[in-house]
Amino acid sequence: MNSLRYIALLVVVLILASLSGWWLSELRKQPSPAITPDDTHYDYFLTNFDANVVNEQGKTIYLLKAAYMEHFPLNNRAVLTQPRFTLLETTSTWEAQAQNGVVFAKQQTLDLSGNVVVRQTAKTMAAVMLTTDKLHINVKQKTLQTASKVKIQSGKDTIIATGLRANLANGQLELLSHVQGQYHVPPR
Repeated sequence: MNSLRYIALLVVVLILASLSGWWLSELRKQPSPAITPDDTHYDYFLTNFDANVVNEQGKTIYLLKAAYMEHFPLNNRAVLTQPRFTLLETTSTWEAQAQNGVVFAKQQTLDLSGNVVVRQTAKTMAAVMLTTDKLHINVKQKTLQTASKVKIQSGKDTIIATGLRANLANGQLELLSHVQGQYHVPPR
């Protein structure tokens, strides 16, 4: 019986020794490297969000809404699905919507793509609607820019061109090439 206890104790000691050896080897292993941020991993996402951006005086300068957003911390970029952007700090209200968008917060820019529609509403003139495939908006400078085909409509009047530069703050509009227009003279 003593020899059976001795053998059982020896087996337990050997098992403990092998487990402690394995445990010490696990402790000595280098920790796995931390995940470094890159351009393919987002740190948070939002669904159905609304953002009101204000200036130093607390006045709302623009509104941004989207069905879905993913934020990428490496370049402080937000990728948007079904974005809606409203610029309020001009002589009239400008609203833009698209299938997709990318916001670069530091540069204060918004790149829209896929069925981009921009509407301008002003109490003193007819509403203007601009449609294109891609549009770059510089929020700080209040400018619009595209190299794509663009269609501008106001009432019955239509202009089609390739490429556009617009300054919303001062009302300047430059159509870059292949400009065609149709103007309806109002009856007298």
